[in-house]
Amino acid sequence: MRRGFTLGEVVVAVAVLAIAVLALVTVQAYALRATVANREQLMASEIAGSVMAGLQAQFSGEFPSVALPRTPVAGRDGFEYEVIEAFEDPPDNVLKRVTVKVYYKDRSGDHVYTLWTFFHDNTT
Repeated sequence: MRRGFTLGEVVVAVAVLAIAVLALVTVQAYALRATVANREQLMASEIAGSVMAGLQAQFSGEFPSVALPRTPVAGRDGFEYEVIEAFEDPPDNVLKRVTVKVYYKDRSGDHVYTLWTFFHDNTT
């Protein structure tokens, strides 16, 4: 009876193991990229929500202008936000749509996260 493995068996076993390890490394790399992308999208969502909450505090019965051009986000390199406003019911102007857009860039390109809501003028 012989003991041990032949050179051919060892080569096949190493090849199968190498393919399995390569597949795991590929999945791990993809998961890492997805995690980074999700973290950036979450950050954009938090920025938009924070800006929107600040705008909501300004609406106390009247409609001040809240439009802002593209502005860098303090403490968040690579992130900018913009506030767009529009009246949805001319000529009454009691319903204002406010949109916050957060712009950011990552390895896959430029992205825009958009959050919008309506504000109603309660003074009329």
